[in-house]
Amino acid sequence: MQSNLTSFFIRLPYDIRVIIYAYLEPTGEGPPFRPGFSSPAFRLTCRQALEEITDRPKKQLATFLADFKAEIKVDLVVTSRADDLHNIVVTIPFSAIHNNVGHGQQKYYVGWNEEYRKAVEPLLALCFNTVRIHIGTKEDKDAPDHATLLDRGRVDVSMHRLMRILVEKIERTNEIEYAKQEAGRVDANTATRPLEQGNITTPVRARRISLSWDLRDDKSETNVVLNGRLHQSLNLGRQSFTAEAIARRERAAEKLSEEETSQALDQGIDVAHYPRTLFYHVRDTQRLVGLMCVQSSRRWTTCEDGFFLNEVLNALMCTTEYVSCIGLNGHLEKGLTAADEEDFESKEKEVTTVLWET
Repeated sequence: MQSNLTSFFIRLPYDIRVIIYAYLEPTGEGPPFRPGFSSPAFRLTCRQALEEITDRPKKQLATFLADFKAEIKVDLVVTSRADDLHNIVVTIPFSAIHNNVGHGQQKYYVGWNEEYRKAVEPLLALCFNTVRIHIGTKEDKDAPDHATLLDRGRVDVSMHRLMRILVEKIERTNEIEYAKQEAGRVDANTATRPLEQGNITTPVRARRISLSWDLRDDKSETNVVLNGRLHQSLNLGRQSFTAEAIARRERAAEKLSEEETSQALDQGIDVAHYPRTLFYHVRDTQRLVGLMCVQSSRRWTTCEDGFFLNEVLNALMCTTEYVSCIGLNGHLEKGLTAADEEDFESKEKEVTTVLWET
């Protein structure tokens, strides 16, 4: 009987054995088997299953990134931590962004270089939890001017503009798919309205898309404090600007208040899995390090609101929360860190004033 039991458990699928292995180590208490059951061979096969399941995705991702790097023709680096394979970081130089020549000699970055955009696009189409696009290399000669508050404010505006272009891509592809599903065809206006960055049709499936930058001369300090705001959409699904739709949106706004967001963050809910569409922007006190992120728990399916761009990026029809994190890879938390709300708002107003007066 003992040999039959052992043989049965050895033949279990790897994922089942990994669950059982959790009982064996590190607690050592043993799985809930009948009294007297013990098998060194069973422990060994459980340990082997755990190692193979852990190593397999690492090897698969490494192979994928190697093939991806071999196919692209631009200078970018894709990295992922071994303990965080669902999230990747794409590092590109500032030359991947083109500037608006209408601003004289100022390097006011407002658009994506077409070759880099096409290179990054396949990564956005995969089901990663996070694709963070970090702009700027260690010794980037094309970094924008950042000596003055005006320069750094312009960088913020430029990054927001780049994020807007990415979100427009999501909206436009979803609008086309939604039109196909609802009417069996693409509406003429929807199909012909041109995109600023070309006719992009690849759906986006990455749950979270982030932009980050670091203009400091010394980038060795990784635990820099980043403070900012989080905007969360009040819409529960696809809406329109009809009177009935507007009324539904207003009712939704009454039901979903800032207390829901506050309560969720207070309870320690991971923002990465929060059920509503959101956007946040955090930066350090000098505005040299920044991070912007748009996120959809449903991976931008066609049920997403088609007017996400204006609402969440521009803080319309959404709740607002102060948030912070430590470093560009830090976990987002409720409230400001090492700063009070009055001081934060004062600095925001100062930057806005400088930008408007220029």
